[in-house]
Amino acid sequence: MKKYLAITKIEMSRQLTHRFNVASYRAGNLLEVLIPLIIWTVAFRSTEVIKGYTYDEMITYVIVGWLILYLTASYGFERVLALLIYDGTLSQFITKPISFLRYAFTLGFSRSLLAIFLSLIIQAGAIFIAREHIVFRAGPTDTLMLILMVALAVVIRLFYSILISLAAFWTDEISGVDFTASSIIKFFSGAFFPVNLLPSFFMNLSRPSDNVIGRAKLKCHS
Repeated sequence: MKKYLAITKIEMSRQLTHRFNVASYRAGNLLEVLIPLIIWTVAFRSTEVIKGYTYDEMITYVIVGWLILYLTASYGFERVLALLIYDGTLSQFITKPISFLRYAFTLGFSRSLLAIFLSLIIQAGAIFIAREHIVFRAGPTDTLMLILMVALAVVIRLFYSILISLAAFWTDEISGVDFTASSIIKFFSGAFFPVNLLPSFFMNLSRPSDNVIGRAKLKCHS
């Protein structure tokens, strides 16, 4: 356990050293939340309901959806693992008294802490500003399901990072592969807008990766 705590402390120190860079990325996260809010605000000026969604429900969808995305994001962990492959460090785990998988999970969790903390501050601000339009209401069962699904999504995302980083064995740069794959995942998970606004063909394609909000059957009422 001590060696994993040491990994956490080292990575946290590194993140704090580069805190301005981390904070700069969070400014981009703020725009990711504000832009959809502005778009939907304009869209609802001429109507009260769009495909079964009221304005309050759509605002809730955007804010809660991006909050979940921030909690489950990898924050560039794929490139960190790829560097281990590029410089040959990965082979050292054959002789090190430490599991690579546990090391990867610990490192991924540690490098995300500061970014998640700052993202939560941004989301808290967004929730405060739009508090009159937040209609999130879920019972104990739905809340527990949501928490479990977010925890599972974090684990799946870490495995995704490991999978994408393996491309470093065949190419000198994985950022393009990572960006394309992440964009596809965001689209079919409903990050940009509810998938049920699209034709049924896209809904069928996205069914395995339905947005966690919808899967948890949250009860949103205006």
